[in-house]
Amino acid sequence: MSFTLRRIVPWILALAVLVAGCGAPAAGPTPPAQETPAAPATEAPAGEAGEAPSGAAQEVPPGVPQGARLAVVERVVDGDTLEVQLDGQTERVRMIGVDTPEVHGQVEPYGPEASAFTKKVLAPGTRVWLELDVETRDRYGRLLAYVWLADGRLFNEVLLREGYAQLLTIPPNVKYVERLTAAEREAREAGRGLWALAQQEQEATAAGTQGSRISPATGSQGASSGKGGTAATANSAPATGSGSKSTGSDSKNTGSSSQKASRTTGSPPLRYDPNGPDRDCDDFATQAEAQAFYEAAGGPARDPHGLDRDRDGIACESLP
Repeated sequence: MSFTLRRIVPWILALAVLVAGCGAPAAGPTPPAQETPAAPATEAPAGEAGEAPSGAAQEVPPGVPQGARLAVVERVVDGDTLEVQLDGQTERVRMIGVDTPEVHGQVEPYGPEASAFTKKVLAPGTRVWLELDVETRDRYGRLLAYVWLADGRLFNEVLLREGYAQLLTIPPNVKYVERLTAAEREAREAGRGLWALAQQEQEATAAGTQGSRISPATGSQGASSGKGGTAATANSAPATGSGSKSTGSDSKNTGSSSQKASRTTGSPPLRYDPNGPDRDCDDFATQAEAQAFYEAAGGPARDPHGLDRDRDGIACESLP
């Protein structure tokens, strides 16, 4: 081996040892990756899960009083009575302050027209808002309510203004009595609906023709005895400013006792239970029979069957 090679070999060996000592250390275990915590689930606001809130929780349209309860019409029974779906159950609703002519049993003049009008406006599926008053149910268990429409109109008032109903006020549910009185007066003065029938029958009486529902005592016309008895006089203002029957005090009937007594002497036996189902004037053959029933039911202090519309102590004056 030459002298040059002998000098280079030691350096090559030293370089190899140095390279081996500087090599990368063996890799240790890899630490596990840290997991990112999941964001907490956010609860959906109430009412966004597909369930409609209850009637009391719904927002009311403009013009409808706050607190009115949302309901959906199921069917119309007659002009002033309907059935609705309210808070998951069916409720029968009797509108406060109005009385439409009968269509069940004996059909009364303008009863079919009033019923058809209510069915047209309150078709099944219609959303309405019910406002209650002091007394919430009648003795038949029906819910007593003011019925508000989505456009902000009070349907009780609409019935009166269009002449499909007469005012029927029973305290203490008198919240809108002035408003409803004005609506009835407007219809009467304009001769709308059942008030047009009143005018026609009065003209027939003046011509010597007996009207079908003219009172022999006063000449006043009962366009509908309805569920509240004889109708108000067509051309006169309501006797109490509300044009309705009322459970008022005995003082309202002062001065009528002698006339009432003369018409009730020898009262016939009662055919109906005064505390039983609702009766109207068409259920009686004579005024004396109606008067006996009226007094047995509490008249004149109380008139639960609405047989004394003008509150003079005499029931069903249109009967013979």
